[in-house]
Amino acid sequence: MEMSGLDLRKHEKPPRIRPLPSPLPPAACNEAALVPPLNFAMVHDGIFRSGFPDTSNFWFLKSLNLRSIV
Repeated sequence: MEMSGLDLRKHEKPPRIRPLPSPLPPAACNEAALVPPLNFAMVHDGIFRSGFPDTSNFWFLKSLNLRSIV
């Protein structure tokens, strides 16, 4: 169906969502591999803020023993 130059399709496929790659194995994790996410900071005791984490940040976040991430 075409309206005002726009091509509207009823059955377009939604964008493909790829899963995040798995983090580094524990053997590859050491003190130098703990990379905090961009803009990481402590807001209050036990409450942190940061930008969206990347796969390189997984072991850092795991080391904090967080209960939840919003």
